[in-house]
Amino acid sequence: ITTGRIFCGANSYTVGEAIFADKVGIGTTAPIGNFNISGGTGDVEANDVIQTFSKKTSTGNVTAAKIKLDHYNTNHSDLQFLVKTTASSAENSSYYTNALTILGRNAMVGIGTDNPGNKLSIVSSLGTNFSDAILGLKANVAITASTRTAISLATSTSNNYGVTLNGIRQTSGSGEPRFGINMHNNSAGGSEAFTIKSSGNVGINVTEPTNQLHVHTSVDDSYGIRIEGSTNNVAGVWTGLGIGGEANNTKSAILF
Repeated sequence: ITTGRIFCGANSYTVGEAIFADKVGIGTTAPIGNFNISGGTGDVEANDVIQTFSKKTSTGNVTAAKIKLDHYNTNHSDLQFLVKTTASSAENSSYYTNALTILGRNAMVGIGTDNPGNKLSIVSSLGTNFSDAILGLKANVAITASTRTAISLATSTSNNYGVTLNGIRQTSGSGEPRFGINMHNNSAGGSEAFTIKSSGNVGINVTEPTNQLHVHTSVDDSYGIRIEGSTNNVAGVWTGLGIGGEANNTKSAILF
């Protein structure tokens, strides 16, 4: 096929460089994949590779998104996904928001930032309500009393070992939420070790805490709560449980 042109029926189109057998190259005579767009040689913005997707709306505005291979240094380029967030029929780089970046030097991913500092960094303005949280996990159906929205923290390469952080619906007939931390030791469901109800009641080893702090132990002759000092119990050293403080800072204490 003639270098620098694509032939489609009787028509030919200039594309930049060449087509080789089953590989197409735009801007390169040595495509490294079935379809390769190259920005050429150089470490400047003019050599960035940009693939644009666009369409015109019924109001005349042009909506668009871009995939950009951005120069970073002589060894790496960053991959950026940009979306046009300003309604306009015109084209201007300031109309685009960098929605997602993958750093070429370490494969870190940034959402809302082009300089992620972790494997996944999400950057957004501070929110004040449920709908503008920086990260939202939502089920596609209403959660029932037996289901949950969860984040799992695995401690093994095998399933069912680790910890899950759960958003739980208290009962099927109520929208009352409950937060629970489940421990999984070769268990798919795990056991809910820590609970916070919408009332603010906190439960340890109990999912229906009836007080501000409700601790349950299923082992007889064992401590429900243990307070332990970090030094030896010598003269003048004590460990205590403090109960107090009103406006005049009066308090009581139980010393051990």
